[in-house]
Amino acid sequence: MISLESPMAPMHHQRRQHVRCEVKIIASIRVSGGLRNKVQIVELSQTGFHMECLAFLPEVRPVLMTPPGFVQLECDVMCRSEWRYGAAFAVPLDEGAYHHIVKEYPALMAKK
Repeated sequence: MISLESPMAPMHHQRRQHVRCEVKIIASIRVSGGLRNKVQIVELSQTGFHMECLAFLPEVRPVLMTPPGFVQLECDVMCRSEWRYGAAFAVPLDEGAYHHIVKEYPALMAKK
């Protein structure tokens, strides 16, 4: 479902505390003590995100995610389906930072 409430990016309204927006962000993920892996973040909310990553990431384990131009953000991998992962931020994103990221990295095409 596409919302016309914001010109920034298509949003998904679900039974969640925060709205999720489709984005396209190349970031890095690092499991504690491991190597960095490139990921593509495809959906973002103030409390978490969905990403695509070809490397295996263990579920329910802390990882550090670094979006371009930001400090490392601690998060936990919560679920996995093939190469798509869901993660929750340890500390929710500030509303201003969230809107800045969504505006800077909109998805190129809306899903139908």
